[in-house]
Amino acid sequence: MSLNIDTILKNKYRILKKLGSGAFGVVYLAETVESPNHKIIIKEFLNPKDKTEKSIIEIESISLEQTGIQRLLTSFSTRDRYYQVFEFTPEATTLRELIDKSTPFFEGKAISFGIQLSDILKEFHSHGIVHRDIKPSNILITSDQQLKVIDFGIATSIVKKQAKPVGTVGYAAPEQYHGVIDLRSDVYSFGVVLYEMLTGRRSKSRFSFIPIQKINPKVSFKLANLIHKCLELDRMKRPSMSEIYNTLLSIRCERGK
Repeated sequence: MSLNIDTILKNKYRILKKLGSGAFGVVYLAETVESPNHKIIIKEFLNPKDKTEKSIIEIESISLEQTGIQRLLTSFSTRDRYYQVFEFTPEATTLRELIDKSTPFFEGKAISFGIQLSDILKEFHSHGIVHRDIKPSNILITSDQQLKVIDFGIATSIVKKQAKPVGTVGYAAPEQYHGVIDLRSDVYSFGVVLYEMLTGRRSKSRFSFIPIQKINPKVSFKLANLIHKCLELDRMKRPSMSEIYNTLLSIRCERGK
């Protein structure tokens, strides 16, 4: 059940409007009671969580250092609900909106976004955190073309060996449907996102992708090859996020841009 407009949480946050909802919860635009001009984003989860969980503590820490992550300000529980409070990024759009509006992207633009996204995700991975829901609607683009990853509702530590199947169909890696937690699951999702940037298409069947150059022959072999490596069904064959980042830098350098 959605929160009503003007609902106040913890005597601190007033709900202004519902922004969206999904399988794991509802997102709202809110303001602080003390400073009504201070807008924030609140995500309400349908199941309570322990805010001292390692992944949440790590994400709060990472978001203070990494400008490419929507800053997680705090998290709290009330009765049967769990909430995360994020910074509000005005005048930002989602990558989903941009893909739907103007794909296929030129290769240079896709490389630029890919470098930013891989840099953000390798920071996550260096802390042992898997996002598990990388997709265009969870990536903001600011007015100066900077990426911010949002929604850490199902992010978790790789310390956990098993989990329930989670993620978004079409973006979740094969192993996620079997409850496996692995950093390379984000690599698969990353590959799907870049595939969409360069083709404007989503996979018509789960885990099946038409070769990029058959759809968009303007894409270079090196970039297409990297993306298809990310989409390997066998996670052990996928590159690490650091390898992806370095390869994209190399491709950009070779392009001279």
